[in-house]
Amino acid sequence: MKNLLFAMFVLFVLCMASAAQSDPARQQAKLPAPTYYLAVNARTCEGSEVRFNGASNLPKGAMIGITISDFDHYAWKEFSGEIFLPIDENGFFDGRIQPKQGMLFRGNLILVAEFTTFRPQQPADVLRVAGKKGQNLGDPLTNPQMGQVSGPYYLLEAIARASCG
Repeated sequence: MKNLLFAMFVLFVLCMASAAQSDPARQQAKLPAPTYYLAVNARTCEGSEVRFNGASNLPKGAMIGITISDFDHYAWKEFSGEIFLPIDENGFFDGRIQPKQGMLFRGNLILVAEFTTFRPQQPADVLRVAGKKGQNLGDPLTNPQMGQVSGPYYLLEAIARASCG
């Protein structure tokens, strides 16, 4: 009788483990991001300041460049200088950015967040993960945030609408 109860208990445990593995929600929760990503949000925007936050699965200390721009035909019109912020130990960054001297932010601007390996110089442990030229950031054909800068250099880029006024 003990053997039968033990066998039923083992069968029950195996069935529960199998059901947990076949649950798509549990499987999906265990999957890591298939590539590196960068996300940014312009939280508030006034004429003199944009506050933003973002997240990434890049290593702690990776420096993210932030600018406020607008489309200008086939180029960008810069409304701010570039600032750099590190990703913290939890994968987040946040900050604020001001317009260039003599300018004010207006409606419908673009906050651009970029990770490059060369501007600014990234910490050595970040370069070991991303690659000296960004070659380890993923496959440019499958990572929609990955771009090629010049020659063999790659970057991650994300944009958010910064609507002031």
